[in-house]
Amino acid sequence: MDTKNIKLDMVNLKNLLLYALAIGAGLAILAQIPMNIGGLWDIIFIVAFAFCGGLYSQTLIKSGSDQLLNVILNGAVLAAVSELTFDILSGVIFSIRYKTAGNFFTLYLFLEALIIGALGAFAWYLYKTNKK
Repeated sequence: MDTKNIKLDMVNLKNLLLYALAIGAGLAILAQIPMNIGGLWDIIFIVAFAFCGGLYSQTLIKSGSDQLLNVILNGAVLAAVSELTFDILSGVIFSIRYKTAGNFFTLYLFLEALIIGALGAFAWYLYKTNKK
């Protein structure tokens, strides 16, 4: 396995940045709605972060590239951007709403975004490139 070509794909990441920001902002706004959905939040986060990874994977497949490790790395980065947007926007909204400092970063959710984004990119790549 050639690891010399593993790199951040800044061109495609910049093109997909608006989608990641929109997903993170949508999650932050949804989190502010007063409803008790409990464990459903985990499923919502998993779907959103996997979607970010799959979105990057689909973009790379359309461009004709087939570097699996790049797909995994950049899918994880795109999901992490979405999660950071969620954290920052949720913290700002919380600070404005309750006039106190909010939590602007959640480590476990950041790590979850990295892992789920990578898995989403990997799964979508395998699904789309399977020629059986």
